[in-house]
Amino acid sequence: LDESWALFQDAIALADRLGVSSPPSQSFVFLGMSYVLMERNELDEAERCLRQSIDLGLAGGKLDHVILAYVELTRIAIARGDLDAARTAVRHAQTALDRHPVIHITPEVDLSRVMLWIAGGDLSAATEWADATLERVCDKPESLTEPERLALVHIRLAQQRPDEAYQILQSLHDRSAATLPNNWCTCRIQTLILLARVHEAAGRRGPALDALSEALQIAE
Repeated sequence: LDESWALFQDAIALADRLGVSSPPSQSFVFLGMSYVLMERNELDEAERCLRQSIDLGLAGGKLDHVILAYVELTRIAIARGDLDAARTAVRHAQTALDRHPVIHITPEVDLSRVMLWIAGGDLSAATEWADATLERVCDKPESLTEPERLALVHIRLAQQRPDEAYQILQSLHDRSAATLPNNWCTCRIQTLILLARVHEAAGRRGPALDALSEALQIAE
């Protein structure tokens, strides 16, 4: 994280030296800085960077950056328990997505919306999304994107259906394990944490603790 932060600071310093401190491309720098700050749980500073990313992105037409920034603002709002702010962020993300459809970002917006529904106790909306999503892929969750599968796992856990959550999670778990140490570290940590929750929900405390231990080792 320290090396990532230093690289982003170098990018800002370079832009200042060249006299191009606020081009649209800088929206990606501030977006990246927010990811580092969120990993450090510095949410206020992360939000500040995200709003700078949004301002630059809107000014320069970088709506893919804007969408991702609103996705992260949703995560911050949910972490704070501010569901009204989360709803506003999701709405802005969807508005930007409607203006600039980006196929690979759409699942990220869907995951944010699902996490908001779960945080607000709206399982009916989450279940409706899950049913429609699985129907679209003919009940083959392995053909879904990573964010879509993560969303389904969260929904099945909220529905207290850990066995189904485990089945959906398994392919992500195997793929993230196969690509370490070079790729998918974040996905690996996420899937291990979810795997721990699935095991705990099914009464398997030992495997749950093993999964958490591995997640902590990778994160460290």
